[in-house]
Amino acid sequence: MNTDYYLQQIKAERQRQDEKWGEQNHHPSFWVSIMGEEFGEMCKSLNEYMSEHDANHFDDMKAEAIQVAAVAVAMLECFDRNTLAEMSIQEFARFLSKNILFTARDIRAGDED
Repeated sequence: MNTDYYLQQIKAERQRQDEKWGEQNHHPSFWVSIMGEEFGEMCKSLNEYMSEHDANHFDDMKAEAIQVAAVAVAMLECFDRNTLAEMSIQEFARFLSKNILFTARDIRAGDED
């Protein structure tokens, strides 16, 4: 495989992500969390490959690496669209309160049912 092949795979994964999640606009700290989760899945596939010597896990690791790269691209696209990186903690809290589907108060209210 060559660079062009993998860049096409990353682009296709970005399109898949946008179709599934829509445009994502997160604070940089949340992007790092998403990236960490994807990187963790790649590491898990590597561990499974190393312990089981199963080529399927190697293919899984490559697929996860493409997802890590695609998330990095999504993060950069978000930074180009937004100034979220410049938000203070207070501004970020206000942003979250306006942009999440439910709040902790809503969750607690649901516990009363």
